[in-house]
Amino acid sequence: ILYNFDTKKGKIKEVVTAEGEGFVHGEKVKKMEDNTIYVRNGEFSTCDCDDPCFQLKSTKIKVIPQEKIVSGPAYLLIEGIPTPLFLPFLIFPNNPKKTSGIVMPSFGGNNEQFGMGILRGGYFWAISDQLNFELTGDIYSQGSWGIHTTTNYNYRYRMRGQFMLDYVNMISGDRQIESEFDTCQRH
Repeated sequence: ILYNFDTKKGKIKEVVTAEGEGFVHGEKVKKMEDNTIYVRNGEFSTCDCDDPCFQLKSTKIKVIPQEKIVSGPAYLLIEGIPTPLFLPFLIFPNNPKKTSGIVMPSFGGNNEQFGMGILRGGYFWAISDQLNFELTGDIYSQGSWGIHTTTNYNYRYRMRGQFMLDYVNMISGDRQIESEFDTCQRH
């Protein structure tokens, strides 16, 4: 760690820092006086392991505390193996209060029946402090897919609950299994 007390800037090597619900791993990190962090050869993941099972790798990442995480060109690594998924830039919201934004998908492993899957990627819409809506989807390599919606409501001292509606189209071998179900919970 190198830190200049006059300029309030610092340089750190081999850093892992928690930012919101994600983790930034960096080879070289520079912290500025306004607490903005610049990361060289970094990785971003929502997995809290020392060696995450999936991450987005980029040569440049900028973390603006309590606001957003911005990245230059990035590609997806799964279990340390590069994938062909390449993005020219990334912007992740990093705000402690609920804000609308993209929901990062998770890797579903390799299921013998449905193939490899990318699960629960989509969009979260913070309508108000009492109401939010999430639309996510799943996709599997052998053609199965699913759409999931979740609405949470919370009217203090009156009612709190969740309404979920899922549509799943599962394909297993030569047969197609369709299922539709919904769940409503009230607390």
